[in-house]
Amino acid sequence: MARASNRSSQPANGRAAGDHGDISVSTGPIGGGAPIEPATGPEIPLAEPIQPAGPVGLTPFPTDPPIPALPIDPLALHEPIGRPEILGHSKFCSVPLPQGCYQLTIRPNNELAEYQGTLRVDREGGALTASGDLYRYLPRFGGVVAGTVLEPLPVATARTFKGMAHARFKRTIPIYPINRYHSYLKVTGIKLLSLHPPGGTCSATVTAEQYLYTQPAPGFFDGTFSPAPGARTITLSLHQVASPTRFGGPYLEGSLYVGGADSGTVSMTWVSKYFRKCTIEIDTLTGAVAPQPVPAHASSRAAAEGKPTEDIRTMLSSAGWDGRIEYDQTAIPVPAGVTATNCWTGAALHALMLGVRKPTTNLDTEWRLHVVVVPAKMGCGRGLMYDTIQVPREGVASFASDGYPSTDSANFGAAANQTQRNTPRAFLRSASHEILHGFNQIHQEGETGADNSIMTTTPSVADVLGGPASGAPGIFPDDIRLEVNEHVRHHLVHMPDICVRPGGMTFGGGHGG
Repeated sequence: MARASNRSSQPANGRAAGDHGDISVSTGPIGGGAPIEPATGPEIPLAEPIQPAGPVGLTPFPTDPPIPALPIDPLALHEPIGRPEILGHSKFCSVPLPQGCYQLTIRPNNELAEYQGTLRVDREGGALTASGDLYRYLPRFGGVVAGTVLEPLPVATARTFKGMAHARFKRTIPIYPINRYHSYLKVTGIKLLSLHPPGGTCSATVTAEQYLYTQPAPGFFDGTFSPAPGARTITLSLHQVASPTRFGGPYLEGSLYVGGADSGTVSMTWVSKYFRKCTIEIDTLTGAVAPQPVPAHASSRAAAEGKPTEDIRTMLSSAGWDGRIEYDQTAIPVPAGVTATNCWTGAALHALMLGVRKPTTNLDTEWRLHVVVVPAKMGCGRGLMYDTIQVPREGVASFASDGYPSTDSANFGAAANQTQRNTPRAFLRSASHEILHGFNQIHQEGETGADNSIMTTTPSVADVLGGPASGAPGIFPDDIRLEVNEHVRHHLVHMPDICVRPGGMTFGGGHGG
């Protein structure tokens, strides 16, 4: 059974005060359950910054000798120390742990299963934050990891490796099936520095609380995590070795310790400077146009990186995501029984998505979000994260002929009463807003407060830019910031996979605690 529109708090005149109105969701089975506001969704674990004062403040491996205070910032270590300092007859050294995503494999000694997943090491803002996700497999009984960790390189950047003539591959962020999701790793300590005798091995340790995930019953989508501080604490003792495949960045191997006991083996390899990856498929109905790239604002991250334009991909990059954008079908016929220039229901949008998206869509092998652009009309809310129907968060909609009625804000400036299709920067911002709803991000008015970032509603962005005491001077739409704020970035990088990936938890899950 499909639920109709999720716009539960819409005014009588059909206009939503913010983008798409107040979204409500259900934690019940398909088509059932009472709607709830996102801020009361299931609680999740979430990694926070590790900010040690120096080597002594880092979490050591229990058997390591104490490390004396040295004038070295452990968070700044991206590469090994060039000349290890001699302390008596021992050497002081470090293991490289550059920012990005690592593919992680854990093989416990006393289990048939092994655990595949990712670990994200984040150095944004001078702090160090790390988190990970694990998926359970039975490799000794034919279990196969979903997706591949190798993908073709463009021919122009191809390299030839010994024994692999003309092989063109690079590491990529792996994707795993939803129903194999097992646990979240909240990293609480990292030690990159070690003191060892001559001939010893330079090692690093990663300590994490492991939160086990209980999969939901059939027809439901919100499982539960073990309560804080997790089901157990694990320590990964790692040292760098040569990569067996010769691809990617640092490759580390070592041991899993639980309660100080050697409990298994670990391997970890750097695969990307990004933390997560996704594909955005954009289909456009007859009478509508899709949002396009716009000139980069002088103060934007894109401009600082030398990019001439901003688009959906640069917006995702501001959150540390590698986004692939597919502008697919255009001039899609209007479905029978639908008036394309009216406000659309969630049910009509869902039916359209099922009829036009890529038939090969598989949320177990790809984090794919579908965007449909339809005409609609002024006052429909600019867009809608409609998909709380059947599998949650598969698709969102953007309304090209909706726009910026002056009744929504007195600060729309030149965009007042204009349509989105005629206001490119604001149109791109609104579509990006809906896309991040699809990855389970909520309005900033309910979290950090309104600001000039993607997850603040459009009227509030205009008011922030135009307000006399906003602290963010500028005009709408020219000075719209097409980036996420620090709070949303932290969520998109470090929330559990199951919380943000399409087809995972229902909308709002994880924002309640």
